Amino acid sequence: MISAHEPGSAMPKNTVLSSTISQGNRMYVNWIILSIMALPFFIISFFNNPVGDDYWITALVREHGYFPAQKILFNTVNPRYSALAISAVSPLTFGNFWLYKVIPLIFILLFWRIIAYLIRSIIQVDASRKDIDFLSAVIIITYLTLMPGMGEGLYWISSLVCYQLGLLFLCLWISLWIRIYTKPGRNILYGLSSCIVLAVMLGFIELLNMIATGSILLVLVYRMYKRKSIGWELIMLVITLFSWYILLSAGSSSRRYFSVIEKREVSLLYATRFAFMQVGYNIVKACVNPFLWIGILLIIAPLKRLLPYLRIYLNWPRKQLYFLIVIWGGSMLMLSLATCYVNEGHIVPLRVTNMIIFIFLMGIIGTGSILFGELLTQEKIGVILRPERMYLAIGVLFLAGIFLTNNYSTATTELVSGKLYRYEKQMQQRYELLQNCKEKLCPIPYLKNLPTTV
Repeated sequence: MISAHEPGSAMPKNTVLSSTISQGNRMYVNWIILSIMALPFFIISFFNNPVGDDYWITALVREHGYFPAQKILFNTVNPRYSALAISAVSPLTFGNFWLYKVIPLIFILLFWRIIAYLIRSIIQVDASRKDIDFLSAVIIITYLTLMPGMGEGLYWISSLVCYQLGLLFLCLWISLWIRIYTKPGRNILYGLSSCIVLAVMLGFIELLNMIATGSILLVLVYRMYKRKSIGWELIMLVITLFSWYILLSAGSSSRRYFSVIEKREVSLLYATRFAFMQVGYNIVKACVNPFLWIGILLIIAPLKRLLPYLRIYLNWPRKQLYFLIVIWGGSMLMLSLATCYVNEGHIVPLRVTNMIIFIFLMGIIGTGSILFGELLTQEKIGVILRPERMYLAIGVLFLAGIFLTNNYSTATTELVSGKLYRYEKQMQQRYELLQNCKEKLCPIPYLKNLPTTV
């Protein structure tokens, strides 16, 4: 007689059902944990309001019209043609205020879908949509908890359009670029789409031009070395060079960038040293944030189930993995170095540091999956990471996160204390004052006790 626990024996139906329910319950609990992490950031969106840039750009559009305003903006501020085109049709242009409270929510949901699309492009085959959706949701929510500058990243709409929407288009461009070679029947469609998305992406912020140029050149050299076709990469390179011409030929670039470089206030060596220190500091800061480790624990289960679809990457030669790590680390350092060198004051704004942390998060998940993927399949690791132990660890990390200073604790504190409500009340009073003012210039009181989140 064969025992039900011996190899080769069929598992009883009730055991299979119990296992299935248990796995389904774990996914349900994981979504609840993730929802609790995301809730403060969603609620804060309803306290969001337009700020300086939104009023200024709106005034230009209303006074001169859309296209004349674009010309003025292009020669006054950074010539980011895509960002300026979108900013000039903000809700305030149509006299609307409440849409600013919805834009962060729409962006989070849209970014979630783009990350899921990127993961499906990397996997190349049909896998569990539930696992991919959950994995992409963990990435987005973990990123929100790690952002060094939450206000500049998500709730300042002008910054969101330039930097975060730029990152969204970067992920979409990479997804389409991958699909050129993994979907041979539709390579022309994906090739044209990737070129269009690239052209739009390059108009959000100059730093993305640097990432795109470096990535295209590296892939171009690699494919030439492997004697593979390089047609699409050449087209992308031409688009990138043309975008550089547009950006650098604008008068605003000369005033904002070249004039800073000509002053020679800092050397390239100083900027390089600063970049290593700045990137290193923010990576360490992210690594001691409890919510990073909560995110890592949450992705282990879906990642294990997706491992069979990642075999092509798990079997990569070490040289290819090192190539990926160089691109990953080089991108972070390049963002910090370039910003420090050409920026007035030679500091790296939080909105740029947000981009660095996003690249860090994507890189640590990608390289970690390749390096430690096989380790996750070992029985000993399964015992260590049993659900009850994992949830206990998440509970401890969550309590630590509440009492330590981070985006989650700050957002929760400002919600519970009523600080955001008082800010919203001041803004509503300001709107009423402006609406009732009959003069050309209207004095308005200063805002008091501003919340750091928005």
